[in-house]
Amino acid sequence: SRLVERGHHVEVLTGCAASYVDWADVFIPRSDLDNGVLVHRLPGNRRDNSLFGPLHDRAAGPSSGSGRRSLALATAWANMIGPNLHGLETWLRRHHSDFDAVVFSGYMYSPSIFGLPAIAPFVPTVFQSVAHGEMPLRLPVLHPLFDHAAGLNFLTPEEADLVCTRFSPSGVCRV
Repeated sequence: SRLVERGHHVEVLTGCAASYVDWADVFIPRSDLDNGVLVHRLPGNRRDNSLFGPLHDRAAGPSSGSGRRSLALATAWANMIGPNLHGLETWLRRHHSDFDAVVFSGYMYSPSIFGLPAIAPFVPTVFQSVAHGEMPLRLPVLHPLFDHAAGLNFLTPEEADLVCTRFSPSGVCRV
């Protein structure tokens, strides 16, 4: 709402879930104004934690001698982490010309994993990865995310060091 107070038009694309535990839809899929911000809610898939839990444990467990996870395991993990929003990529491509820039936050969730690469060719993107040294950062399917963004915004110098050392992103990097 601070950007709106400064005269900017701001829209948010999000899901209908209230909890990251299972991403079950709670809110009605629609567009509403909230403190001057136009919020678009897309329905999503509820995550089956009886499948995701063991998959996550396997991804977090011991890796090959190289420390890398297989691409198949990483892809399955990325597809299940959620929230998987119905029509996300289509919505972004359909509305890309409405925006001067699109900001993604959180490197390990589906809207960034699938949304950022879908829209990056059409409009400048800023990626606020919120990265720290944890298992998902080692998944090979997530590595390209750091090259798709025109700009990367880091919350701390330590986060910037971690990402820039590990991935050498091509975009402009700022704390």
